[in-house]
Amino acid sequence: MHNAIRREAVRFSILTALAGTAITACGPTLTDPQRPLASNPQSVPPPYAVIDGEAVPVPEIEMGDPQTIAAILDEGTHRNRVMDHLDQLCVQIGPRLTASTALEDANRWTADQFESWGLQNVELQEWDSATLRFDRGPSTGRIVEASGEAGDEIAEIRSLEFTTLSWAPGTDGPLRGPVVRMPTTLAELDAVSDQLTGSWVLIGQNAMGREGIRGIGRAMAARHVQNAEFRQMIERGETVARPDVDARPDDGITGDWSGTASGPAIPGDGTEFIMSLVLQPNGTVTGTAGLPALGFNEQIIEGSFADGILSYIWPTPIGDRPMSFAVRGGSVDVQMPDEGGNGVYTFAADLEPVEAADPQAIERFIAFSVIQSEPAGFLSSSRDERVWTTSVKRGEDLLRMTRADVGQDVEVNIRDSDYRWINSDLADGREVTVEFDLPHSFEDGPIPLYNTIAEIP
Repeated sequence: MHNAIRREAVRFSILTALAGTAITACGPTLTDPQRPLASNPQSVPPPYAVIDGEAVPVPEIEMGDPQTIAAILDEGTHRNRVMDHLDQLCVQIGPRLTASTALEDANRWTADQFESWGLQNVELQEWDSATLRFDRGPSTGRIVEASGEAGDEIAEIRSLEFTTLSWAPGTDGPLRGPVVRMPTTLAELDAVSDQLTGSWVLIGQNAMGREGIRGIGRAMAARHVQNAEFRQMIERGETVARPDVDARPDDGITGDWSGTASGPAIPGDGTEFIMSLVLQPNGTVTGTAGLPALGFNEQIIEGSFADGILSYIWPTPIGDRPMSFAVRGGSVDVQMPDEGGNGVYTFAADLEPVEAADPQAIERFIAFSVIQSEPAGFLSSSRDERVWTTSVKRGEDLLRMTRADVGQDVEVNIRDSDYRWINSDLADGREVTVEFDLPHSFEDGPIPLYNTIAEIP
């Protein structure tokens, strides 16, 4: 958070605490923690201070008027207003986000309290301003299903715990729609392309960035920025080109391959086997082959491809091994001479070509296509049972936001158990429908930001 925002929040909290709680902070006389309070007042030890955990004599400084101190203790003990003030700030006014209406209400309420208590030189000291005010109204989210004889009634089957980004768009009333998983490949995109319009798109947990709420918040903000960029592109009539995953020579071997290898030379029941190959104009084959689970993926040596046979030398952890692949469709027979020279033994690798385009280009095209389909919004997981609110931007960037930065695409972050409930039903082939009502409002600035200041005579 920007230093100015943090300073404002801290100073406001301190001033409010001084106004509402400091007079109750005094308690019984501090005693030696090693000894219980004596029942005989005459046996109570003299006052002392505690510095770095050690009891030391009270400094020889003026300690204040005893009558004034007694009056403060009496006020805090018999006319305590802490809960009244907390109720006003936390319940009646509510959450006080920077540049929100509630924060300004709290500033003005605090100033009124200071004046009513006889403090002097009360002022709302403006330390900065924001270009855009953001307010969030009471929000609801739930999983629903059709009910009634005609199926025209809506029944709630699960309420949802959730949050959304601050300074991000909400909904214009309740917005209901089916849930569709976010596609991760071009084939998945093609399969759900006719289901995306008006749907809530469920983002997989593997797309949520690193563990921890800060990582999730950053991932949400990054998607918000990207979606706003896509909207601007669509408005200008621009598009994102579909990656051509078939843009490879039709020579039978060039490309990226992935599958499972099993056989006498492979431990266990099988393991992942990958290859990335290029047939060069001179007839040689270059590239890599590896077993990721065993931690190696090495450049092939002396690779050649003729009559459907790929031959090369593979540097393995146990030495260089001559390899011969008979490529038959998507299946590959792998032959490797045994160490005794008694012929060969074979392991089978069922390989399939993988999308050769840049994975980031594929991901960007999919994300753009989903936005272009006009979904209702997006759902993402918090990864645990908490949902933590963050904002589209931070610090100085947050205070200088414009309407264009707000965008129009909604993302709701739901708790882990709600995500798993939805994802499980989708995996079982059941339809899931959700409904969110997110009343977010914005006001163009400048919106003044205040410290509430007063002096105690």
